Amino acid sequence: MSRGTAADNSFTPVEIERLFQTASRLDERALRDDLQHASVTIAFLVYFLGYLGFRLGFALHFTEEDVVRDAAGEIVAVNVPYHKDCHRAVDEPVCSHCRELAKARARNADDVDAEPEDFYDDYWSPKSHAGGRQIPVLQERGREIIERFLEVQGELDMVDETVRRRLTRLAEVTEGVDPDRMMPQSLRASAANYWIMLEGFDNHGLKMLMGWKYLSTAQYYVSSEFAQLWHKMSTALGMPTNGPYDVDPQPETYATIREDTDLIALDRITPEGDVSRHSQRRDSDRREGPPGVHPAFASVEPRFCAEQRNTDAWVLR
Repeated sequence: MSRGTAADNSFTPVEIERLFQTASRLDERALRDDLQHASVTIAFLVYFLGYLGFRLGFALHFTEEDVVRDAAGEIVAVNVPYHKDCHRAVDEPVCSHCRELAKARARNADDVDAEPEDFYDDYWSPKSHAGGRQIPVLQERGREIIERFLEVQGELDMVDETVRRRLTRLAEVTEGVDPDRMMPQSLRASAANYWIMLEGFDNHGLKMLMGWKYLSTAQYYVSSEFAQLWHKMSTALGMPTNGPYDVDPQPETYATIREDTDLIALDRITPEGDVSRHSQRRDSDRREGPPGVHPAFASVEPRFCAEQRNTDAWVLR
């Protein structure tokens, strides 16, 4: 089921915080033996995609070899290589994710006789050359959850669909979050919205963080909500803010959340509802809107109207 673009479905910083807090509180004791670390894995996904802005493809292929450590052994960065051999599949040359990428390459190849197998050796690799980058991990929350994930899981032993189902289930049990908006792409777009709200983080920094080839790509990721503009204008004027775009630059760690709050009993890891899908439209196919309207606004206009109706509660108090 497709429900629009990543920008349409991105989460606010407050919603991303709720998702991480809920993931940290999941009680897996009623689940199968192989799911006893589901809380760590799901919290890792929320941070890796929703705070650091990585794509699902890299998360699926992420291992210890992609971590940069200092002399004391502490995590200081994550390195996205320009290419790494895919060893995830057991009975196939590459995993299902890489096979889908290769199929797309074959369909778009100049050679009409090209086959997906012709491109298997190219994967996994970032979407573009700009995607190869090194991202600092400066928050203690990030260092801790990545370390925990590597200790208990090592790598994601699941396919794309399983990731989507786990994240959808997380959204279902998270207060104030609509599961219909949950997609890996939504989390990546949410990372852009999180960092752009931090003082001193400019558009150039956002381009490097997200691995975009062109800064104009931001129009399909960064939200254009009234609430976000309210926050930015209030901050610029030195006025207090108390809304969905408040950002905590050093949020609590997984361990602190899990120790200080009641756990959420989880009797199933599969979602009760449908799993959302990312729109497959090309950038050139995106809705342009009326003359004079920026395409970024056109893509989020329906949600803008809804947000404007829901803003009075915190704007007017």
